[in-house]
Amino acid sequence: MAHGKYKNHIQFYGAKKIHSVDYKKLSDIKLFEYCQEDDLKAYGELFDRYIPKLYRVGKRYFDDQYLIEELAADVLFDIWQRRKTIVIEKSVSNFLFKAIHFQCLKHLRKKVPLHVDIHAIDESRLISCDIPDDALHSADVIKAYRKTLYKLSPQRRKAFELSRENSMSYAEIAQEMDISKHTVEGHISAALKILRSSLKSFGTYLFAFLLLIS
Repeated sequence: MAHGKYKNHIQFYGAKKIHSVDYKKLSDIKLFEYCQEDDLKAYGELFDRYIPKLYRVGKRYFDDQYLIEELAADVLFDIWQRRKTIVIEKSVSNFLFKAIHFQCLKHLRKKVPLHVDIHAIDESRLISCDIPDDALHSADVIKAYRKTLYKLSPQRRKAFELSRENSMSYAEIAQEMDISKHTVEGHISAALKILRSSLKSFGTYLFAFLLLIS
């Protein structure tokens, strides 16, 4: 992947190792805090930890290995470039997953505008579509989506969010939640049916987008 390429660029930004710790044992948020202190080794650990996860998200959009690697590396390089100004209070993973979704959608809109029927979507490989800029900022749509999401049972909502926000596989979700893979599939399928019904008045293309980035 592009790890070496980006590390070479980072050398010009005054990076330096300043902590004598086992970086592999540090939490994501602690690694990011060390990045803000110009610790290149902390960045390297964060990069290694997330590059395969971001790559997996990219695979849901594209089949081009080199394009996916470039987009994933760009997201991680950006967090280094803007480390002094980015504010991440709770979850580095949520920040990075939303960033890679945004980069993939941005690339899709430039290259291949796509409109889809929500009922024809493969739920395990849900992709997005071309969306008018004004629709993206519709407070009513986002409010309706969140309101419906929080009406789901805690288990169902957690399974859905782990799938759509953290891009975890059904097997990984099953392990995380200590339930069967079949139960995970049931939770996500039920959540999608409820969300389809609740948001159908806003248009299926917008619903598909919200499932990925909200």
